[in-house]
Amino acid sequence: MLSCVKPSKLVLGAKANNYQLKEHTQIIESALEQSVWLHTSLYYSGSLDLIGRLAKEKKKNLRCIAKVSVDSRDRGTLKNQVEETLEKSGLEHIDIIQICGNPAVEEMMPGRFFRTQMDDLVRDGKVGEYYPELYWQYSDNYEKALKDGLFNGCIFYHNLFLREMKSSLYETISSKGSRFNGIALRALGGGPGNYYEDKVSESFRSQVLKIVKDSGLDELEFRMAYLMAKSFMSSLVVGTSRLKNFNNVAEMIYNGKCLDAELVEKIDAIHYLIWAKRGIGNGEGLHRPYGRLGIKIIATNTKKTISRVLKNKPKGYDW
Repeated sequence: MLSCVKPSKLVLGAKANNYQLKEHTQIIESALEQSVWLHTSLYYSGSLDLIGRLAKEKKKNLRCIAKVSVDSRDRGTLKNQVEETLEKSGLEHIDIIQICGNPAVEEMMPGRFFRTQMDDLVRDGKVGEYYPELYWQYSDNYEKALKDGLFNGCIFYHNLFLREMKSSLYETISSKGSRFNGIALRALGGGPGNYYEDKVSESFRSQVLKIVKDSGLDELEFRMAYLMAKSFMSSLVVGTSRLKNFNNVAEMIYNGKCLDAELVEKIDAIHYLIWAKRGIGNGEGLHRPYGRLGIKIIATNTKKTISRVLKNKPKGYDW
């Protein structure tokens, strides 16, 4: 197992657009002052140049997660993208490499090709460790690797309205507790029309938002408290184009409380039920063996699945 690096609770999704360069610069400067980690990638236009310049000017110990896309058919993708990221940013070291794409996990086992590349980059001081990005389409790939302790953490889409991971894998991660680093992408959700939230039905949203309203918490505060209540969740990745928003979120995360277990259970129960119903209603589950949130929806056991989920229905919420 690789040595475990503990990320900061808040990770800034660092992007830089020319038309908002001044404010983006201020946001990254604020993150550096507060020892907040950055999340970046070769695919984030302009961010690597800006991060490198600011790190050099401020002489700060910049900590970051960098995303690379790995293709098992091209054995050079991992090493080449890591080195290109280092070169463009001017950094000498990346704390965590986020592995996305759908690489063959067996090639990351000890003694195999990608593992040798990974270990070489760690030995040379270029990388701290590696976390896979999990997504419903290929998260099965990583289940055994995570059970066997091949990775100390993972990165996946998770927020109040979404969890892109099948149930058994989620349970594997949950069982690891605080020994594991779960990092939530789009932790506070996306804007209107964003793929990860625009498929959520209004019925689903209204039930979740009713729980939020009844809790007496601000919605933004509730979103963060829900994720941080998960014992395995170490960090939330958030993106913003406004300095005021970033500072508000940072204050809430570092001073905020975790959500009560009863409220967490209510949200989780709604997740299971609504997405199971979606799978049946539009055929989505029949094409996606595990549905959007991990319910195993196959034609032969659909009714049994729904019956099981309904038993967890929180009282007082009409689904």
